[in-house]
Amino acid sequence: MSTPLDVAKAAVKAPLKAGVDDAELITEASDWESITVGRHGEYKGNVNVWGDDADAAVIKSVTPSNVDAKMASLDTALAKWKKDKDYVKFAKAHLAKTKKIKAPSEMDQRVITNLTAILAAFNGLDTATKQAGKGWKKLGAAAKVTKLTALEADRKALARALYTAYRDHIHEEDAWAIGAAVQTAFKSKYEADERAKAKAKAKALVCPRSLASHHLPNRIRHPLPNQSSSRCLPRSTRM
Repeated sequence: MSTPLDVAKAAVKAPLKAGVDDAELITEASDWESITVGRHGEYKGNVNVWGDDADAAVIKSVTPSNVDAKMASLDTALAKWKKDKDYVKFAKAHLAKTKKIKAPSEMDQRVITNLTAILAAFNGLDTATKQAGKGWKKLGAAAKVTKLTALEADRKALARALYTAYRDHIHEEDAWAIGAAVQTAFKSKYEADERAKAKAKAKALVCPRSLASHHLPNRIRHPLPNQSSSRCLPRSTRM
């Protein structure tokens, strides 16, 4: 993510000043910098990738014929998240580092909250998986399916914690807020246009009672049972 050159040049010419008027803008700019290219830039990327991995590890369509393979797949994912430097190891190290900041910003506090939740959710899934795997080879197929399927709740908890962290990236929060505002405005305009179209269409109709009956086809002059003779006709039917 980079700043357009013309914007950067303009900022250099008129920098924000530490004062009452610019204090909020400076704080917001600092948080944006920290999560995009600053001290939480790596955190942002790792959370997003881990979130995709957690989503891909969904436990579904488990059958007696595939239960062993699916359990092995979950074990592989957990082992990767524990061993790879960008998952659990990074989360623990970055959490400890962020907690040491003496005057934490809004983004710092969000990182602490979310990493704490992510690690708790991961530990919950890891512990539950180990428990389910005890005596795995001796279990019957039906029991295996039941145990593995039950782990989906823990997998969802981890995926949810990671998604919450993603939505808490301050630049993402702003983007989602703007997107929601645009959606609301678009929906409002669309609905207003549709009402206008319906109103115009209604005005384009004329009631047959205002026309001489001999000018109308028999099917309209003598309507079928349950068919209203006062229904309206397009203006094109005028004689």
